[in-house]
Amino acid sequence: MTDIGLRATTLITPDDSAIRVPNATLFTANVSNANDGQPEMMVVVELAVTTGADLDRASAIVEEAMVTSKYVFVDDDHPFAVLVEDESYYRTIRGKAYVADLRDEFAFASDVTERSMAAFAREGITIPKAPVHISKHR
Repeated sequence: MTDIGLRATTLITPDDSAIRVPNATLFTANVSNANDGQPEMMVVVELAVTTGADLDRASAIVEEAMVTSKYVFVDDDHPFAVLVEDESYYRTIRGKAYVADLRDEFAFASDVTERSMAAFAREGITIPKAPVHISKHR
């Protein structure tokens, strides 16, 4: 929190976005909190692979990157999961795990993403090419 004013309270998110919440809202409506005031926080990492990629191997890579991260926190109350979703031209592999300290949210996501992408490259698991938009106006 950065400022409590007469009409609104300003909050700063972890990615440095300023959010102004009217004080009336704070007292009359639900305001969401990602970790419910606990130090642990679930972090979701999303990676995309082509439709022809080996999904079992790609999922195993993401799982290994999560559970071996120095930031991960896993116990009976804080499990991890790897989910796969089919999209039109690619598949999304979504890894969900907790960090012990919410301040490690972005470090964990970066660590898992970087190590997963490096393993994908080593094992020939391809990622989709980004669509290119060519403007007709110059």
